[in-house]
Amino acid sequence: MHPDFLIPEISVLEKMIRPLSVYIFLLVAFRIFGKRELDSIGPFDLVIWLTISKVLQNAMIGADNSLTGGLIGATTMFGANWCLARLSYSFPTFEKLIQAEPTVLVENGRILQQNLAK
Repeated sequence: MHPDFLIPEISVLEKMIRPLSVYIFLLVAFRIFGKRELDSIGPFDLVIWLTISKVLQNAMIGADNSLTGGLIGATTMFGANWCLARLSYSFPTFEKLIQAEPTVLVENGRILQQNLAK
C-alpha cells in the first residue's frame, strides 16, 4: 500500500507543463511590466508579488497536493531556470531579450529626469 501523499493526482507530464507555463508567463510579465531591483521594491510591488504567487499557485499544482507532485513541479522550475541561465550565458542576444538593460538615473552627479520618469 502506498501512502496517499506520495501519489500524484495528475500525470507527471501535466505536473511539468503547469509550472513551466507559469514560469514563462512570469518571465514575460515581469519583463513587460517593469524592472525593479529587489532592494528597490515598494509596498505595492510586494503586495503584487505576494498575491501573484497565491493566484498562480493553483495553476501550477492543479488539484494535486501530493509530495511527489510538488517535487516534480519544483524540479521542473529549477530545471527551466538553469536552462534559461545557460542560454543567457551562451547567447548574449538572448540575454538582452529576457533581461532589461539597466537605466542610468544619475550620471556625473546629475539626475537624469527623463530616465527617472521611465
